[in-house]
Amino acid sequence: MDQAGDIALGYSVSSSAIDPSVRYTGRLASDPVSTMGTEISTVAGGGVQNGSTSNGPLSRWATIAP
Repeated sequence: MDQAGDIALGYSVSSSAIDPSVRYTGRLASDPVSTMGTEISTVAGGGVQNGSTSNGPLSRWATIAP
């Protein structure tokens, strides 16, 4: 949240039907309470990684939001 009360929220998503990706949403202080804006996908993964000890296909993007 910034000084004006605007909020941004970034998060990762994945499932058996959705390749791992990074998405974000937000709202202005003047928006209705308990609402967020439209979800936007910024980094779409190319697939899932099974049976590995790595951090997954999005590990190269970890510097986006340290």
